[in-house]
Amino acid sequence: MESIKYYNFQDIIDKIPIGIFESDLKGKYIYVNKTLAKIYGYFSTKELINSNIDIFSHLHIDLREKQKFLSLISSRGNIAYKTQALRKDGSKIWVYVNIYPIKDDRGKIISYKGFVIDITEQKSIKEALEKSEERFYQIMHASKDAIALLDTRTYRFVEWNETAVKMFGFSSKEEIINAHPFDLSPQKQPDGRDSYEKAIEMINIALEKGFHQFEWVHKRIDGELFYVKVSLIPIIYKNKIYLYCTWQDISEQKRLERELDEMEKYKILFEISPEAIAIVDEEGTFLTLNSSMAKLFNTSPKELKGKKFNEVMPQELAKSRIEVGKRAIKENRLITVEEAEEGRYFQVHYLPFLSSSKKNFVIIIRDITYQKQYEKKLTHLSLYDPLTKLYNRLYLEKKLNQLNKNPVYYPITIISMDIDGFKLINDILGHLEGDRYLKTCATILKTSFRSTDVITRSGGDEFVVILPNTHLKDAENIVLRLRHNLNKYNEEHKNEIPLILSIGLACAEESSVDLRELYKESDDLMYKDKIQRKKYIYTLMLETLKRILRDYNYFIYGDPERLKIWCIKLARKLNLTSQEMSRLLLLVEVHDIGKIGIPERILFKPGKLTDKEWAIIRKHPEKGYRIALAIPHLSNIADLILKHHEQWNGKGYPLKLKGKDIPIECRILAIVKAFNIMISNTPYKKAYSIEQAKEELRKNAGTQFDPKLIDLFLEILAEEGL
Repeated sequence: MESIKYYNFQDIIDKIPIGIFESDLKGKYIYVNKTLAKIYGYFSTKELINSNIDIFSHLHIDLREKQKFLSLISSRGNIAYKTQALRKDGSKIWVYVNIYPIKDDRGKIISYKGFVIDITEQKSIKEALEKSEERFYQIMHASKDAIALLDTRTYRFVEWNETAVKMFGFSSKEEIINAHPFDLSPQKQPDGRDSYEKAIEMINIALEKGFHQFEWVHKRIDGELFYVKVSLIPIIYKNKIYLYCTWQDISEQKRLERELDEMEKYKILFEISPEAIAIVDEEGTFLTLNSSMAKLFNTSPKELKGKKFNEVMPQELAKSRIEVGKRAIKENRLITVEEAEEGRYFQVHYLPFLSSSKKNFVIIIRDITYQKQYEKKLTHLSLYDPLTKLYNRLYLEKKLNQLNKNPVYYPITIISMDIDGFKLINDILGHLEGDRYLKTCATILKTSFRSTDVITRSGGDEFVVILPNTHLKDAENIVLRLRHNLNKYNEEHKNEIPLILSIGLACAEESSVDLRELYKESDDLMYKDKIQRKKYIYTLMLETLKRILRDYNYFIYGDPERLKIWCIKLARKLNLTSQEMSRLLLLVEVHDIGKIGIPERILFKPGKLTDKEWAIIRKHPEKGYRIALAIPHLSNIADLILKHHEQWNGKGYPLKLKGKDIPIECRILAIVKAFNIMISNTPYKKAYSIEQAKEELRKNAGTQFDPKLIDLFLEILAEEGL
C-alpha cells in the first residue's frame, strides 16, 4: 500500500503561492513565510526578518505618508491595493497587498498582519499589450468597412465599428453587443441549412484554417434580408482569441445576378452602379457596359463598346478573363476571382448571360485595392511590434508552432535576451528614453543577425531570436558579433547608461526536441547569465552615472574636486567616523542623481524658472532616493540623497526637516556646495569674491545652514588663507 505523506500546518503555509507576514507597530517583520522571502528575493525567512527592511520600505510608503497609512488601517480595519515593491537586489516588482491590524482584548493595536501576491507578470503583459491594442482599436473604428469582433468562446460579438452597426440598422453598438450571428440571420440560409449550425461551422473553419470567406444572408433590425460576403480572421486581442469579422454588402450584386436577363428594364440602375459592369461575348467583345467600366480604362462607354479585351488590357489578362467567362457559361454559375495588376487589386465576377440564343457573359469588376491594403496593414499590426518594428509575441508563437519538430529546420538554436537595468533606465530617464533604448537595441539586433534569423520582441525588455539550421557553435559566433556591436555602441555613447544584454542560447540538433522546451531552456540560461553578471552590470551603470554627474556638476556648480576636499576637511573637524566619511564622499558624487533625465532646457535655463519647472526640479531628491534604492551600491545613502536639500530652519524640501534631524552629511554638503557655487564662474553668473561668499554664509547661518558648521568651515577657510 502506498504510504500517505502528512504535512504540518507550517508546511502548508510555506507551500502556498502567497506571501504571509506579521510585523510589529514599527513595521519590522516578526514572522514571514517562505513564499514572502522568495517574493522579496531573500534566501530564507530568517534573512528577511533579520534585515533592516520593514514593510513600509518594501511598499514605497513615503515617510510623510506613514502615519496617514497607519491611521487608515486603524479606521478601516484593513487596506488592500496594488503597488510596486522593492526586492533585496533593488529591482522592483508589482504586488497585491492586504494589511490589517491585530488588536488585544482592549482594542489596542499590537501588530499588523497581511499577505502579498506577486502580480509582476500579469502587469507586464498588460502594459505590453495596451499600446498595440489601443492602436488596433483606433484603426478598426476609423475604417469605412463594416467590422466586428467575435468572442470564439461564446460565439457572440463583443465589439462593433460604426459602419457595421449602421449596416444592421441599429443606432448604437450597445444595442447589438453580445449578439450571436444567428440573432442577426434568418432561420435558414438560402441552401436550406439552419443558420445557427452553419454559423458555428463557418467559425470553426476560420479558426482551423486561419482565414475563411463565404457568402451569407443577414437580417436587419427591421427584418429586411440582405446578402453579404463575410471574411473571418482569427486574432489575439486583450489576451483572448477573437474572430476579426468584415462584411461586404453584396445585395446589389445578388440582385443583378437574378435580374440580368431583364437588364433593359433596369438600364438606369445598370448605368449608375458604382460597380464596373459589362456584357461580353465569347470572343471578349464589349457588347454593352456602364460608365464605371469605361472609367477603369480611362475612356467613355461609347469608345469602349465594340472593342475586344486584348485591345484594352494586357494579352495574358485578356486571355484569362475570356477563359473564365466561357467557363461560367459552360457551368452555368457565378465564378468569382481576385486579380492583381500594377499594384491594384480587383474582385471580378463572371455570370452566364444567355440572350437570343447567343452565349454571352456578364463581367463585374470591383476595385478592392483599399480593402487589400487595409487587410495587409491589419496583418502587419497583428504580427509586428509598433515600437521596434520587430515581430511580436504572437508571431513568435506562430513561428515556434510552424518550425516545431520539422526536420527541415534542424539543427535550430533559440536565443533569449533581456536588457539589463531597463527598469532603472525608465526610472532615471523616463519612458520616452526607455523606448529609445528598445529601438536602439532592435537596430543592433538587426545588424548582428542574419536575414534568415527570426528576430522578435517577446515582451517588455525581452527579445527572442530563432536561428533555423544553426549549430550551437555558429550561434555563439553570432552572439560574439552582437556583443561586439553592443560594445561599439557603448563606446560611442559613453555619457549614456550602457546598453547591456543578458543572453541565453540553447540548441536542438534533432527534430525530436520540442521548441517550446528549447525556448524555456534558453530563457533559463538568460536569467542565469543575468544573475552571474549582476554585480558587474550595476557597477558599470553606477560609474556611468557618476561620470554624467561629474560633467553636469562642473558645468553648474564649479570644481567637483574642490567640493570633495572641503567636505573631507569639515568632516575631519567634526571627527566623523570612517563609515560616515565614506557615505559623505559618495553623497558628494551622486546627490543630484535624481536630476538625470530632467530636460536640459530646465536644468540649464539662465533665467528664472516657472512654477511648473521649479516643481520638476524640487522632485529630484525623491526621484534620486528611489533610484538609489534600486542600485545596491547606493542603497545605504538613499536616505541622504532624499534629505540633501533640507534646511536648518525647516524650510527646505521635501520633508521640511529642522536642525539636527537633518543628517550631518547633508548639512556638510549644503554648506560646502553653496560656497563652491558662489565662488565659481558659470555660463549664467559671475563668481563672488571669497569675502562676499563668506558673508553670504554668515547671513544664512541659523536659517539655511547649521551655524556651528558655518563657524568650523570659516575656520578651515582661514587656515587656507582664504
